[in-house]
Amino acid sequence: MHRLGPDPELAREIDERDANSRYLASFTLPSALKATADLEKAVHDVDLLVVGVPTHGFRAILADARPYLRPWIPVVSWPRASSAARCCG
Repeated sequence: MHRLGPDPELAREIDERDANSRYLASFTLPSALKATADLEKAVHDVDLLVVGVPTHGFRAILADARPYLRPWIPVVSWPRASSAARCCG
């Protein structure tokens, strides 16, 4: 299982320490979870793609991932509200 994120430092912390001190400071992540900031690496060999991004970014992330996905791979949307909506509404 891969977690894609834009921050290479956070990806390194997840891979090396099984931790995400920014958002899950007191939680140990499963060692099978690997993180990367590289979209191709995150999606090229998946059997199921779960996309958990703010809803306004869903279409863009799929467009970016499309060249690396096999055409029969199911995509599951795990919608998230934007940060502004979560904190203020």
